[in-house]
Amino acid sequence: MNSYKKVFGIDSRGFPLLIVMDEPHLYSGVFGANVSLLIRDLRKLITTVAKGNFNVEYTPLILVTSATMPNAEVFLSKLFVTEPSKIKIVQLVQQAQLQLSSKGLITLLPRAKWGLRNASIELIPIVAALLPKDKRKILVFVDSVERAERLVYQIKDYISRDSGFWSEYHVCENVGSIFDPSVCINGRPYYNFIELDHSQLRFRLMSEMRRLGSL
Repeated sequence: MNSYKKVFGIDSRGFPLLIVMDEPHLYSGVFGANVSLLIRDLRKLITTVAKGNFNVEYTPLILVTSATMPNAEVFLSKLFVTEPSKIKIVQLVQQAQLQLSSKGLITLLPRAKWGLRNASIELIPIVAALLPKDKRKILVFVDSVERAERLVYQIKDYISRDSGFWSEYHVCENVGSIFDPSVCINGRPYYNFIELDHSQLRFRLMSEMRRLGSL
């Protein structure tokens, strides 16, 4: 018993007031069951020491932190073997941070004639034109080198002509209000406003194939 007390900071000077756990959603399955039993015994030990050594009725509080835990009350009530009503969820939202955030979500629907397969040919230039030059970095995942090469060629062709992208979306006419000013220079389309690079794809694919072949 004395060795356990030393490990958990229980001695003649006092006992733990809080039990703090980070990312409690990781405690699931057999591991979670063992952690639950450990927490139960630790709380019981602290309560016994508080009463026996200090004549204080005390049960330690448990604080947990997590950003990814749906149905927290239900999960924590099972982990700590208590009623969900005894679980208090505290959410901190600072309005100032929300207002200063530079992140956003853009959702675009391609025109029907393109279909889902070729939507990226149209959507990639649109998203790029909306973003400031220093934020203009878009990752596109494809399943083959051939598909990447074809996609780069098709996007370059799409933005290299005054028709298509520039005329259909009236890009230069909407610079400043919708599109970033860097996409047009003196009212004329800047055809190289995005740089398309798939040079690393073939190297990474071949490296991965060699790695798998050596296993």
